[in-house]
Amino acid sequence: MRGMGRDWHPDCFTCAACHKRIKKKFAEHKGVPFHENCLIKTNAPRCQICNKPMAKTFIQDAWDNQYCADHQKRLVKCQSCGRLISEALTRGGVEHRGGPSICNLCHPTAILDSKQASQLTRSVCAFLSKLNLDIDPTTIPLTLVNNKTLRKASKNRRDEVRGLCRTRTTMQGKKVMDHRPEEILILKGLPKEHFCMVAVHEFTHAWIAWHKVRGLSKRDEEGLCCLMEFLWLREQKTPMAKFRLKQLNDSKDPIYGKGLTQAKAALKQHGLPTILSSIRTEKRLPRIGLLGKFLT
Repeated sequence: MRGMGRDWHPDCFTCAACHKRIKKKFAEHKGVPFHENCLIKTNAPRCQICNKPMAKTFIQDAWDNQYCADHQKRLVKCQSCGRLISEALTRGGVEHRGGPSICNLCHPTAILDSKQASQLTRSVCAFLSKLNLDIDPTTIPLTLVNNKTLRKASKNRRDEVRGLCRTRTTMQGKKVMDHRPEEILILKGLPKEHFCMVAVHEFTHAWIAWHKVRGLSKRDEEGLCCLMEFLWLREQKTPMAKFRLKQLNDSKDPIYGKGLTQAKAALKQHGLPTILSSIRTEKRLPRIGLLGKFLT
């Protein structure tokens, strides 16, 4: 038999794993022959969920976990960190009634009641106040809600919606008499850090509404809110904050991703006070010159 550039007696050309004769197809690895299936079983990387050898195509998540692609069809993703909820990766998880599915790595800090939410809200608003976005959290009701309620309120069927700032506008004819934040809704069961990130975003929307800023483009408004998320996450210095910063920075969304890119460029070129002034008076992010474009 001819194989690996040499001639062999049939009984000598054997698999290095099972030691049985190789009759037709074979694979070479480190200078020795294998049955193709034996090579996969003995040398392929192991799935971190089922521990079986993985085929050439497999999934690697943001946390460097590797697993068979089929697991994505039958396992649920954690609605906070994105890991597949399983005993092997996350020690299982919790599905809140009508709420998010959260893995057991994230669940220990889940925000489940209004008292917890209120304490964190004060912390969030103190952070925003340091950046000259003054807003009194006691003037805006914050309610923890389930997925269905949040999607219905936001008129958005996407699973990824996590919060919403509802506003109320009072008109007299065509004249706007009043425009203010009415209520903030946040998904019940998010872990502490995720809750705070969403709260930063939604209270920035509330700040915009309190200052009766109307006519601001959706991209500029979401860009400012994402910029506040970015600044808050940058202070946390945790693996989860690093993960979420990467998600923000890598977003290709034409509203959120592009908005953040423009807001970060404006921050580098003009500074935050100029951004906030432009939002209030010009109803837009400040213009970005060549320097700002170079810095993005």
